[in-house]
Amino acid sequence: MEFRVLGPMGIYGSELGVNVAPTAPKPRQVISLLMLRRNALVRVDELIDELWAGGPPTSAMTTLQTYIYKVRKILQRQNANEILETRPGGYSLRVEDSAIDLFHFEQEARTGQDLLEAGDPTQASRTLRGALERWRGQALADVERGPLLESYVTRMEELRVRTLELRINADLQRGRHHELVSELRSLVLTQPLHEHLNASLMIALRRSCRRHEALEVYRTLRTNMIDELGLEPGRELQQLHQALLADDEQLGPLDPVLEASPLTTLTAAGQEKPVTEVPRPRRRVHLSNPPEAEGDLTWRPEVLDQIRADLPSDGGGPTVVVIHGGPGLGKTTLAMHEARRLQSRYAGRQIYATLHGSRSKARSAADVLPDLLLGIGVPAADILAAGPDQAALYQSITADLEILVVLDDVADADQVRALLPAGPRGAALITSRYRLPELDGARHVWLRPLTPSEGADMLGHIVGWPRLGHDRTKVEGLVELIDGLPQAVQCLAYRLMLQPALQIDELAEQLQVSPFEVLRIGDLDVRASLERGYRRLDRLSQGVYRLLSLLPSRGFTARAVGDLLGWDSGAAHRILSDLAASHLLLECRTSTDIEDATYRFTRLALNYAREQLSCTLIDASGFNSLEWEPVGAAAWTGAD
Repeated sequence: MEFRVLGPMGIYGSELGVNVAPTAPKPRQVISLLMLRRNALVRVDELIDELWAGGPPTSAMTTLQTYIYKVRKILQRQNANEILETRPGGYSLRVEDSAIDLFHFEQEARTGQDLLEAGDPTQASRTLRGALERWRGQALADVERGPLLESYVTRMEELRVRTLELRINADLQRGRHHELVSELRSLVLTQPLHEHLNASLMIALRRSCRRHEALEVYRTLRTNMIDELGLEPGRELQQLHQALLADDEQLGPLDPVLEASPLTTLTAAGQEKPVTEVPRPRRRVHLSNPPEAEGDLTWRPEVLDQIRADLPSDGGGPTVVVIHGGPGLGKTTLAMHEARRLQSRYAGRQIYATLHGSRSKARSAADVLPDLLLGIGVPAADILAAGPDQAALYQSITADLEILVVLDDVADADQVRALLPAGPRGAALITSRYRLPELDGARHVWLRPLTPSEGADMLGHIVGWPRLGHDRTKVEGLVELIDGLPQAVQCLAYRLMLQPALQIDELAEQLQVSPFEVLRIGDLDVRASLERGYRRLDRLSQGVYRLLSLLPSRGFTARAVGDLLGWDSGAAHRILSDLAASHLLLECRTSTDIEDATYRFTRLALNYAREQLSCTLIDASGFNSLEWEPVGAAAWTGAD
């Protein structure tokens, strides 16, 4: 028999290609732990702790025996009942090491390291690449995990990252720096604080004659580390930075930051090397220029044209452009891209601030003004001396400047009025989930979801059509499953790049089963984007939003919502309009009669709303009496 844990869990027996693993969650936990502890005793108390971490029921022993019986029946149908042994105090799965994919991965990773240390980077890269191709997704991706399984999964994922670092080292030694730049940028996006990946990207860029971009990588990493951790980059990275500043021609195949043996000295994902601690800043470190945009913009030429028609200012007064739309549509990426395009026009007079308007604690104008004043060169002593008159100081200075102010993630007009430049040659580029109609004279750019064709073009541009199998119909189907969100397209792209064996059909199936797990990778998290909008609602609106998920998914009217809530249609229409303005619902048909205006959820928003409703019912009842199926294609054909 063959056992798989490097991705969705699988057990394959005599019938080729048929996964016979149990479908019930608890038996899957049992067999998974037995597989990972193969040929060793797994004690009964360990199995009970794994299955019921919060405290076992009184029937735990009997229930566990039932799960073992179910596993035995599966093995018996594969003529392998004897491999599951009952031993004093527990159970043991007796199989050859070669029967599990994890064993082959570990062997190949170790061989690849030995080849690299022996000075054969070409063969090392080939071996390590083969090891990584055994992965089909996150380890035990479809298995509920208690404390023991979680520790095993963490170890496997760490070994996977360390093996990836080895392969990157081998490719750098082979001189494949040009090919590595794109892959490393994707990896750094998902793990922005990972020092080794950032160092590798810096070296690859330097060898590709892109030293200025390598220095920008260091600047971004340092800013993020100080902002998020209150720490400076480690000594090795600082040395590499100094070598780049000096344009040291000695930066060769074995750079100092990469010389040590990766499997023994490099850190795993999320763990940093020892660094020198510095005082944590009181507020976000100000960036005098907008950070580099991460993402692809080829999918929205008409939007770019609209923004470029409005910026830069025509001199008749400060130009204000508001890019608004729902979560995950790429507002920030678009704004940062356009700000960098205009750098030469504004000759360094660009200032940037994020106002966290979609979060529970948004920054006020008073919080942001000191950073903006520092960005335009006002000495800190003068800012402190201005005290409550900082807004007036900012307005007086910007009245004479040709300046671009980028204000990201704005909640409302009051938050930014005092931050807009005052002079006729100034411009402001604002991103928000809300339209901000109160900003007089502002020009509005509404970002809508991608069409299936646009999303397929974006995905194909990022990963290449050969990786997608040149099957446009299937790719457009993927885009429909993720509501055309550019952020979600990026998540899919990075999964496809990081998991070479993952097929389009498999990815679509994963999206149907657990969409928010698939659409979370590194800092990209579609569920978190929905969460931020939901958390900004008042308690009444949150309750209504949850209850709306009980209505037909193809759409509902204000009259239907009023009937559900016992309200008149006017009150129902007002709250539906507010939810649509926050991009948590779609208004799919307007009507002169407010009772007939129709609204609906997107697939992902409906999954999220039902998830919140389920959690509320669990909290109220004390047990999980409600489980929702993820929303698939049937939800949009009228099936309820």
